[in-house]
Amino acid sequence: MHVLYLVSLIGGLLAAVYAMLYGMHRRAAVPGAPRLPGRTALLNWTVPAAALIGFGAVGAIAQRVANNALPFAGLGAALTAALQVVLSRWALTAPEAVEDQLEHRLQGHPARVTSAIAANGVGRIRFEFDGAEQDAPARAIDAVAIDAGDDVVIDRRADDGTIIVERWATVETRL
Repeated sequence: MHVLYLVSLIGGLLAAVYAMLYGMHRRAAVPGAPRLPGRTALLNWTVPAAALIGFGAVGAIAQRVANNALPFAGLGAALTAALQVVLSRWALTAPEAVEDQLEHRLQGHPARVTSAIAANGVGRIRFEFDGAEQDAPARAIDAVAIDAGDDVVIDRRADDGTIIVERWATVETRL
């Protein structure tokens, strides 16, 4: 039984290293696609890695401390593995809203002003996003006028749907 715990511990560590090196891949969010309620990341490398590490470590220690009392060691290891799965599923739940993902994907995106943005006013920008040309209302982050044809960078989308932009020349000075 000691070999089972050792193999579980090493297998869990290898799975954890794999997850660290290659990450947890989630499907890309597609605008308008239905969200799967309560979707958890049960089938990625981190959950079984955590369970195997917990099972192997607790089982090996409990078996040595309990002088080979297999039922207690096995029970402790199984409970630890179950706890690891519950904690991993809780920690790795999918994001709640696709909108948040879109906000992060828009941030830093280049655009061009198509209709001048007046100081403290709204103009229009055009940019390519997800392979399609987009046209949207925009205003400057620092409330200054931006001429048509100027390059800008998207900072965020305001609550009213207007996109907040910053001149590329201003961003470039910080790089």
